[in-house]
Amino acid sequence: MTAILGLNFSHADSSAAPVLDGKLVAAVAEERLGRRLKHDPAFPQFTIRAVLAHAGISAWVLDFVAIPHDSSANQCAKAQYALTYPRIGFGAARKHLRRATRELSMLDQVAAACDRGGCGSNMGSSRPPARMSTR
Repeated sequence: MTAILGLNFSHADSSAAPVLDGKLVAAVAEERLGRRLKHDPAFPQFTIRAVLAHAGISAWVLDFVAIPHDSSANQCAKAQYALTYPRIGFGAARKHLRRATRELSMLDQVAAACDRGGCGSNMGSSRPPARMSTR
């Protein structure tokens, strides 16, 4: 069984959706379960717990965690913008670096969300951790 958890976060309408053996099992926006803010950009911790519970799997069964992000997209346009508007451009670059740091720890965030919500544990598991895919 191949288990993939798709996440959408860091901008409006964060959400999560598990895919088991190529079939979408559930898809929920964080605004439905979290702080009840319309277009909530927060990390979808409540949604992760809910969709994994609905799928009947734990976080430690996941083979991949997929996020839609390509940091190399539009590099020329981004560089031109930063040079044209240096004050705003450097702020955008700083924001990008912060976001990149968050993404590196994304699997840790998924694990923390599941630990708080009881999505399962890896106690005694010989299974390797999920791999992150960003494309």
